[in-house]
Amino acid sequence: MLDRRSMDISQLYLERYGMETQERLALLIREAKTDDPLAPVTIVVPSQYAGLSLRRSLGKKGGLVNVRFMVTARLAEYLGSPTLASQGKVPRSSLMELAVIQKLAGDISGQGPLGGVSKHPKLLASIRNTFRNLSNLSAVSLQALETKDSLRKQIVDWYRLFGNSLDHYYTREELSKVAAIAVKEGRAGSVLKDLGFTIFCLVSDFSPGEIDLINALGELEQCAVILGLTGESETDMKVRSIVPRLEKILSLVESSEKIEQRYGIQHLLIAPDAQEEIRWVVRTILKQAEEGLPFHRVAVLYRQSDPYGLLIHNQMRFAGIPVSGPDSIQLKDTPIGKLLLYLLEILESDFARDSVMRWIAETPVKTSLTDSFSLSEYARWEVISREIGITKGISQWQERLDNYIGSLDQRIDEIGNKDEASPGQVQGVKKLKESASSLRIFIQELSSNKTPPEGSEWGDFAAWSRGLIEKYTQQPDEWPEEHQGSYDRIVNLLDELKTLDDLLPGGANLADFISMLNTSLETSVGRTGPTGSGVFVASVASAQGMDFEVVYIVGMAEGVFPPRIADDALLPDRIRATLPENENLPLRDAKRIEERRLFLAALASGQQRILSYPRTDTSSQRGQFPSPWFVSEAGVLYGDYVRSTEIEKLEHEQWLSVIYSAQHSLSHSSNLTPADTHDYDLASIVRWHKNGHHLESHFLMGKGSPGRRSLQMEKGRQGSGFTVWDGCLVDLSGTSRRLGLPQDSQFSPTKLQRWAECPFKYYLGDILRISTLEQPEEIMTISAMDKGSLIHEILERFVATVQEQGDLPDFGQPWTDSHVTLLTKIADEEFEKAEADGLTGRPIFWGLAKEEIRHDLVAFLDSDGKWRGNEQTKPLWVERRFGFGNDEDLPPVIITRKNGSHIRLRGIIDRVDESASGTNLIVIDYKSGTSSPYRDMREDPLGKGRFLQLPVYAQAIRNAHDRDVEVEALYWFATTRGGFERKGVPLAEVEDRYQEMVEIIASGIEQGIFPANPGPQDSLDNCRYCDFKRVCPANVDILWERKKKDSGIAHYLSLSDLMPEEEVEG
Repeated sequence: MLDRRSMDISQLYLERYGMETQERLALLIREAKTDDPLAPVTIVVPSQYAGLSLRRSLGKKGGLVNVRFMVTARLAEYLGSPTLASQGKVPRSSLMELAVIQKLAGDISGQGPLGGVSKHPKLLASIRNTFRNLSNLSAVSLQALETKDSLRKQIVDWYRLFGNSLDHYYTREELSKVAAIAVKEGRAGSVLKDLGFTIFCLVSDFSPGEIDLINALGELEQCAVILGLTGESETDMKVRSIVPRLEKILSLVESSEKIEQRYGIQHLLIAPDAQEEIRWVVRTILKQAEEGLPFHRVAVLYRQSDPYGLLIHNQMRFAGIPVSGPDSIQLKDTPIGKLLLYLLEILESDFARDSVMRWIAETPVKTSLTDSFSLSEYARWEVISREIGITKGISQWQERLDNYIGSLDQRIDEIGNKDEASPGQVQGVKKLKESASSLRIFIQELSSNKTPPEGSEWGDFAAWSRGLIEKYTQQPDEWPEEHQGSYDRIVNLLDELKTLDDLLPGGANLADFISMLNTSLETSVGRTGPTGSGVFVASVASAQGMDFEVVYIVGMAEGVFPPRIADDALLPDRIRATLPENENLPLRDAKRIEERRLFLAALASGQQRILSYPRTDTSSQRGQFPSPWFVSEAGVLYGDYVRSTEIEKLEHEQWLSVIYSAQHSLSHSSNLTPADTHDYDLASIVRWHKNGHHLESHFLMGKGSPGRRSLQMEKGRQGSGFTVWDGCLVDLSGTSRRLGLPQDSQFSPTKLQRWAECPFKYYLGDILRISTLEQPEEIMTISAMDKGSLIHEILERFVATVQEQGDLPDFGQPWTDSHVTLLTKIADEEFEKAEADGLTGRPIFWGLAKEEIRHDLVAFLDSDGKWRGNEQTKPLWVERRFGFGNDEDLPPVIITRKNGSHIRLRGIIDRVDESASGTNLIVIDYKSGTSSPYRDMREDPLGKGRFLQLPVYAQAIRNAHDRDVEVEALYWFATTRGGFERKGVPLAEVEDRYQEMVEIIASGIEQGIFPANPGPQDSLDNCRYCDFKRVCPANVDILWERKKKDSGIAHYLSLSDLMPEEEVEG
């Protein structure tokens, strides 16, 4: 039983965390009110949450009248702030501390051990914590510290400068010491009368100043202290170390009953990941709620805010469970926080494209054009800015948008002049122009937000930022209440930044202002939901002194719960241990013990306790082991020692739940309540299948339902038949205009080649018109495609220029040095254009690429001269176009199909050489890559339809000549990487076969045959650089081998039957 002492309750009590503490507190309150039931009593608690919880618990046992709850800092403010205010001092804020540290960091840059890293953000955060530790040391200890070495001397010097800069602002520690003096000197009488008897309940992290305050109150017999014990001697060492510092004034009272060693655990959970772990917790809470347990009597606690802070809140919201407690979201992650910080990032980054697009996509930004901003408009802006290669810079934005808009105007005119142009085509281009124009206006208006000049006052930057918020925030008065609260807090913080002008004269710059704002917004938005109205969700440390019926402690993985505690780089243990009064500088071991105490205190807050851990860390995709504390509790429940790897083998035990997967979780939770409607539906399907029923017969799998289609897709893809899920669209043949080749326009033979290579790729790109967009900012160097285009352009300009100048070498003659000079000059001009178009990537890599291209061009010229010497040829045409409909172009290549329809092919031929005799023409197509994709041209020059470009080009040239000529077409790999190799195709040898292939391809497209062909099993060449690789199943090679035996793919495979005659005979 608890000792009842009515004569003197101003004592120091050691009680076990939990009900014993509450009973002692209730007894002290009653005894403090013995003479007057209305006498004031003040309870000092670890947190406001603990105060609210204790008020509710104590109120149930008889009511509370004139009892207030507050934290230690608030008590010190009541007692000490009047004195400090009379001295002209005001509270020191975190913002002030950050500003001074940042200013001093700039002052010591380059000086001493920390000079080289003085402005590093992590150092500044570490310095702030170090200074808070140093504030607990006396002058003697500081002097001892600075004599250790040059690093420690610099830290102490920096700390003293820090303190001098903030001399007119008081700290929490100074406030406590002044409050103690005010109590001792009798200057706080009226406040003490209002506070009444003061009880410190379960507060354990007292600073020296707070100890002085308690002793001052104790001398007046005006307070009592209740310290919590866990029953573990090592864990209780810190609490017991406080006793000698208070015992001189407050006599010690310790319960005569032996404290139990453990807080019993009722259940353990092992889940596959954090997602399933929390889902199980939510299901269990809902089940308990159905049985009558109020939500506010439940707590879900974690040690690691990432991922649990946001994950738990989201899962609870989906389930419709109210939540209370500290909000895990920081101000910088709120809509208004992102809007301001992302906008400042745009200005600091010189209008980087990715920063602009992120700002628009992730924040409630209001454009100058409309009050709202549609997703479709954003999508068009994203596509346009990527397509034209914008990276950053206002001039680049304006120049490239102007050029793009001009090209759209030209395109509109071209389409309008065509009789067959559809209104939809014209409207689509006009819509693009409209979006590009609005983007240009938006960027132009955005660039008008000129930043305050360097050296402007902090108040100027703050006012400017507030103006940006008001200008770009979209209807904040209509936001949800919690977001309006964040808006107000950030506006107030900007007002607080104005106070830095008195503290830091000399002004600021944009970088310092952004850094300060970023750090200042790294604080919680406050709390979510009124405490007592929903499930309490918070860190383990927040649960001290609270009271629940059920407590879930999640995320108990090794290395995370408790966390691995690294030594302090600035004040390591070896330094701390040598200082006088080192009890005010905790060592790593003390931090480990404190983690244990907080864990046990959290357990004590509940009557039922459930622990859980996830086997996988989803962020790193790595497995993890349970915390030693989790393993220890498993051993207690099992009644014997158990290894961490053996716990899952005990899943038959009633106290353990093991979940292996999301599906297993559904079957495992049959006795729990579904977390939400989706959870309910999935659980229903799992039970149906578990009971032996066919999935298709479940009511959620009705015809046309998403579930039925998902099931059909899985069966279709994994089966041996060629189905609609694999690209079999034969049922749509003749019903869709997209299934077929365009009859009213010309197109390139590469369109046919795409189907021959992989019909499914053709389906995605040419029929569904899906394409990928590169991120300009992520381009490290020029892409292979752009490099090839660049080489083509340089060689085309070179030969055309030589022809215009009449300086073309005669048949079989080599190129001269003057030709090499001209080629290099043209290359440099094209390099500049590529740079201006944003195609070249990082400068260092582009420099290497340019040298490689120059080398290849000169080497190619040499190779070309030797080849023409052997063949006795010279260039006739360059960049010869056919089939584009212009007067100067050659006519299209027309292929008549078996059904009488015509296919019209067009293209641009890089170069045509003629022989001295005039009877031979050679069509050349430059290739800038390796020749390996064309390695099978020796056996089959047409590559089963993949190499139709050369015979089509050859036929275009032959058709343009009225005399009998032999035409050969060849790929020329014009780089060192390609070995300057040539692979040729004589038109006469392949003409009939290539036209048969065109017929097969055209017919296959019309029939809707689009299987995914990954290419040879040993290389999967078709998938290697495919834009749609992520769309296809991971086992596409296995599926191809399985499905190509289906008769529906026979038509596609017939391309392989058209091999050269000698191969067929062999």
